[in-house]
Amino acid sequence: METIRCGNCRKKLAEAEFIRLSIKCPRCGVINQLKAVEPLISMPRASENEVLYDKSNHPLDRR
Repeated sequence: METIRCGNCRKKLAEAEFIRLSIKCPRCGVINQLKAVEPLISMPRASENEVLYDKSNHPLDRR
């Protein structure tokens, strides 16, 4: 989780995981708008984890 602080007075506003966030600081009244820079979870793509195997020795092969 990331600590969210006011851009004006640096008061701690929250600890969160977010994509977009708009939060008003109770101390100074500034509206803080934040946007995630990179994805929260990087899922591997199918092409990166592709496993190639030889089907000729498969136990259910009835050729």
